[in-house]
Amino acid sequence: MRKKLTITIFILLAGSSLIAQKPLETVFDNVVGGVPVHSYFDATDNQHYILFSSRFTDKEALVSIPGNNKKGQQLVLQHPTEYELLLAYEDATQIRCIYKCYKYDTKTYGIYLNAFPKDAESAEWNPEAVLVFPLEKNEGVRCWSARSPDQSKAAVAIFLTNTRSNSLKGSMVMTFDENGLLWKNPLDLEFENNTLEIFNLAVSNEANAYTAILSFNKEKENDKSRKNETLHLFEISEYGEINSTDYQVEFGSLSCGRLLITDQNVMIGGYYTPKFGEKETGCYIIRYDINPLTSANISHEDFPNAYYKYVHTPSGKKAKDFSVHPSYFFEFSDGTVALLGEMYTTFSSTMVFSAGGSILVHLANKNGDISQFKTIDKVQTSVETTHSPGSLRGRLFSYSARMHNDRIHLFFTDNIENYRGKSGQNSFADTKFFSSGLKFDGLCAAHCSIDRDGNITNPELLIDYSALKSYMFALFYMQDDGVVFLHSGKKSRQISKYRHNFE
Repeated sequence: MRKKLTITIFILLAGSSLIAQKPLETVFDNVVGGVPVHSYFDATDNQHYILFSSRFTDKEALVSIPGNNKKGQQLVLQHPTEYELLLAYEDATQIRCIYKCYKYDTKTYGIYLNAFPKDAESAEWNPEAVLVFPLEKNEGVRCWSARSPDQSKAAVAIFLTNTRSNSLKGSMVMTFDENGLLWKNPLDLEFENNTLEIFNLAVSNEANAYTAILSFNKEKENDKSRKNETLHLFEISEYGEINSTDYQVEFGSLSCGRLLITDQNVMIGGYYTPKFGEKETGCYIIRYDINPLTSANISHEDFPNAYYKYVHTPSGKKAKDFSVHPSYFFEFSDGTVALLGEMYTTFSSTMVFSAGGSILVHLANKNGDISQFKTIDKVQTSVETTHSPGSLRGRLFSYSARMHNDRIHLFFTDNIENYRGKSGQNSFADTKFFSSGLKFDGLCAAHCSIDRDGNITNPELLIDYSALKSYMFALFYMQDDGVVFLHSGKKSRQISKYRHNFE
């Protein structure tokens, strides 16, 4: 009893003097550019780079922050709004930004590369056209991008489809290094099945690109059933060589997949349903060997019956229909991997809402065998229906995760009442947050962590938003003594560091 009382008192005291004990310091003030954060990476020169860009503004900002906690610098780039940033990477002297663009006047779709020196005080808009092609009626483009684990390589994959039949008409994969475009090769794909979905794209430190594609047959265009469902993994190298391996799915219908390049293998992890169109009931992880490319191990496991108990509507009722979205795929130092997902649902009352529920944690050994399943309970409701789960995740109305010192650290916005000794799980709803004119009372940033043995710390109160008068808009990176994030209030947007001792 004495131990429990001590812990309770400590939590209450920590919450009442949070700002005094863990001060907030501004790293960079007055961020220019679009609100969405499209690209962040640690560079080789001990700098942190953050790109702010949006389709709704012609200004783009690159903020560089030294690793020694000195104040950052901002480089503002102006370009036509039709160019949308995919990602950025760096070499010894330059920052290279990759864009996609559809030009309505010429009805062409293209991939463009713009580079500028790291030490530049101003940047010129002088994009290099990497790939440009006409887009005909009833044609659509699916574009994927990825950055290598060491962040020195980038890849873009273009899939041209028939929007009516959802069939593939052509594809192209290209990779980039310190010299710009390294190679681009057509991905000449032929499938026995008539319908496909592109799951994910990854690129290795050696600039080999990997893409995962699910194909299946549909007897009719509106047919919801799938037959002969097959998962394909393609490896594309600089010399145009294409290796592939196929797996005919036997344990359900795959709804999603996320690629991970480890030291020795390529893995894909995601979720499956009993039949297409039904809610997810389990997790799968496939390990692939390379040289040659083969599916070496397949592991899948059903969820426990009560895994979705914290997916709710604003009225407090349990949501019957929901999906599970894979959000992160990490590797620990011993080869253990962790697939993190999140349950979410959309529902209607007078408006359409999105709800985020528990965070799902699956751990697997280096062979890919699933060993543990755990959940981190949360209840969130958002009115931001135009945003994807990934966009909501960047705004912490979902959650964000980072690997630091061989632990996975998770951050999410929560109801502060959950940290004041009250029983039950209180929900966080950003509908109240926005309709009240950005009032921060009752909201907080919570933190917990996962180690390679699957131990999860209890969520802790990290930042009291009512004391801060703003909220953690987007998480960038972690240090031993704090976390750096976009600090957004009613009138200003700053990059700030919140001091905290992370183990």
